[in-house]
Amino acid sequence: MREAMKQVPPEPDPDDAAPQNQNETKVTGPTPTKGADDLTRIKGIGPKLVGTLHELGVTSLEQIANWTQADVARIDSELGRFQGRIERDGWIEQARLLNAGDTAAYEAKYGKTSGTS
Repeated sequence: MREAMKQVPPEPDPDDAAPQNQNETKVTGPTPTKGADDLTRIKGIGPKLVGTLHELGVTSLEQIANWTQADVARIDSELGRFQGRIERDGWIEQARLLNAGDTAAYEAKYGKTSGTS
């Protein structure tokens, strides 16, 4: 009986299993939104925050540049351990400069952008 038990392979972990459908792929991390701006260009926004912002419907610099105090309060309340970053890091001002294409003014105040664009 012990010999038979040793020969039975363990059940595969469903998270490590290959996709059942040939066209299906395993996704890790936030899925980039097509046509979205590179929000990591704003100092203080990394990949984890980008994922959270995308889940909240925030995908463009223009959106952030036009936030009202009510928007800031609403979004900030959803940021968990990152609460306070919007105002502390000046996301709105950064977004306004980046959205306007004023790279010189942005870099004079904040240094080189941290994103890829």
